[in-house]
Amino acid sequence: MIGELWWSRLVNSVRFLDDVKDALIDGKSVIMNFSDNIPWLDIMTETLEQKLAFMTASRSFEVHDASKINVPPGRYLFERFCNEAQRNEYWPKRDKSYERFLATNEKTILNHRIICVTGINSGNANAWQKTVNEYLENRNSDEKCIFILVVKGANTNKSKFVCNIRYSDYITDYDCLMLCLTMLSTAKCNSTQKQYISEIASNISHNNVEIAGILATAELALAENPVATAMDVLEENNIIIKNLEERVKTSVWKAQIKLVFPRLEDFRRELIYKYKSKLQKRLPIKSSIGEIVNKVSELEIGQLYFICCQSKLVEKSEFELLKNMREARNLLAHRDILNYSQLSELDIL
Repeated sequence: MIGELWWSRLVNSVRFLDDVKDALIDGKSVIMNFSDNIPWLDIMTETLEQKLAFMTASRSFEVHDASKINVPPGRYLFERFCNEAQRNEYWPKRDKSYERFLATNEKTILNHRIICVTGINSGNANAWQKTVNEYLENRNSDEKCIFILVVKGANTNKSKFVCNIRYSDYITDYDCLMLCLTMLSTAKCNSTQKQYISEIASNISHNNVEIAGILATAELALAENPVATAMDVLEENNIIIKNLEERVKTSVWKAQIKLVFPRLEDFRRELIYKYKSKLQKRLPIKSSIGEIVNKVSELEIGQLYFICCQSKLVEKSEFELLKNMREARNLLAHRDILNYSQLSELDIL
């Protein structure tokens, strides 16, 4: 379900597939270049096949896993798409290569296929590119095989007949966050909680959308008890992340910086605006580094707390909130994190 959401509804991942589809419609073969993991590979190829449904009325769509192929690509295509009689016609001295033979053979079913090759990496990418380019360069007909090479972690380049479409040109960390937010759209929590959970999931996953999506399914539990929840969810899905506890804490800290600091600044400004004249009478004061603070607008949370400790300028509830805000600021400044109760007390979640 998460994979279908990613490849069918998220704007940039859909745009990536649509651009691949458009190139294929124009008669080009395509390299789908992924720098790292390929999210929900099976769903991606199924979705792409569905987008090409009008083309598959006249040609078949097939998926082949290169990681399971133990012969050179040209030989594999020759053995897979030529029958015995056609194979007997092959003469190395005349045909030069399997690719050229396939390109000039009008009988092979290869010419009526869309071949999607997965399992291509740095070890076999050059061989597959060479085979596809040689076949297409020697195929002088509109009836030709269209190739989709799904490549992971390898340098690839476009050619006259092949487009090189990079996944990283479409997808950023923002898209990972949007996946989590979309998944949480119906969750029983408020918008700030949804944002916070999504930030934590994205951070823990290092923007791996498959892992982020799985973590987001934990919903509010991920915010309430991030370390234990992440451990349980990842273990259930057989996902191993080294130094997970430290990674979760760092991820929560990053999420809290985005969430808490703006709230601290809003509270600081509100307090200064409300008690500006009273605070002005307590100035100037020295900052922690010896600088003189003359303007009320320049007072930081810690300085406000110090002044309010010396004299009863604010209401008791405001002072308690100021105290908690100062503690939160100090924790985050030292890369510590707040627990869920502290965030609730600060009226952030």
